Amino acid sequence: MERRQLELKWTTVRDTWLALAARTVLSDATPFDVASVRAPKAPDVDEIRTDLDRSGCAAFGVPVDMAAAHRDLVRRVLQAWCALRPDIGYCQGMNLLAGATVRVCGDAPGAFALYALLLSCLPPAGVVVEVGALWHLLTTRFPRRFGKRAGAAAAPLREAVGLVALQWLCPLWAGVLPLGQLVAAWSLVLGDDGPNRTWASGRAARGGGPVELTMHPQMQNPISDRSLRGGNLRIALALIEGAHPDELRSAALADAAAGDGGGGQTYNVLRQRAAGMDSAATASLLVTARRIVLSGTEVLRARAAGAAELHARRFELGAMSGRGLPSGRASASSDAGAAAATSVAARQAAAQSSTDFVCSIWLSGLYC
Repeated sequence: MERRQLELKWTTVRDTWLALAARTVLSDATPFDVASVRAPKAPDVDEIRTDLDRSGCAAFGVPVDMAAAHRDLVRRVLQAWCALRPDIGYCQGMNLLAGATVRVCGDAPGAFALYALLLSCLPPAGVVVEVGALWHLLTTRFPRRFGKRAGAAAAPLREAVGLVALQWLCPLWAGVLPLGQLVAAWSLVLGDDGPNRTWASGRAARGGGPVELTMHPQMQNPISDRSLRGGNLRIALALIEGAHPDELRSAALADAAAGDGGGGQTYNVLRQRAAGMDSAATASLLVTARRIVLSGTEVLRARAAGAAELHARRFELGAMSGRGLPSGRASASSDAGAAAATSVAARQAAAQSSTDFVCSIWLSGLYC
């Protein structure tokens, strides 16, 4: 029944989505038939081989006699992606997304196009920024439940949301939501625009000026208004908002009292929100997600906050390990003014890393 439901939904969007992928994320890139014969990096090949058995054959209803062929298609899609985007390569969770796209499309070229299209809806700096954006939205929308007003519950909630959101967003809901509702979820992620697609600059997204392409040479996937609609964020918000407030707070306070910085009980409460959801419950969840209003400005602000937090954490890790500090200034000074100057200089040095540089370009291009 679920497979039939999936086929009906996929039939209605297949041509539109694959044409969209051909015009956009693959238009200036290498098509599958060329990318698939390129040699990806050896570490990516090894990780892909390790994760192939966890590519969701059972979760996606792949018959036992077709499991080997399914895994082979997943391998081809992932290796083609790594050859196409060696700067990103393979990350854990991509195997589930590739497995889902193979199950939906039934062939490697189509699965590769859908896979690349879905990944283009994430911020340039990746899932970690989207997780930070989700937490920012939770704290600003529900300060009593998630913000500073949450008191001792705030820290366990932050850790638990970060862990569970990574598990939801890394595979873009594949293996999280029922197979029959994946296309509906991806429709929300892709902006549900049908065949009409526009590129928006930051100023256009805020309601002013003409719609135009904004792209930096280091960003091979431009940011579209589809991404600015925050489909992933809306689904995650609907899931977390649906958790019972008292149960969530009690679990967070119990974690805080036990000194569990990882938010163990809190994480379990949130994880159970998605685990075991049937098709009807997921359809209701997606209806709720569609009703959540997120403006392009809100999404940009939230992602800016997520990118700033990512940068701050990287700076702290670099400072603790002694990396990223300018020559001659690694030692602490007893003079407060010198210490402040060292801190500023260290932050400037840390900002020169390639990933942070891409983040800064993205934010300056969209948020100035």
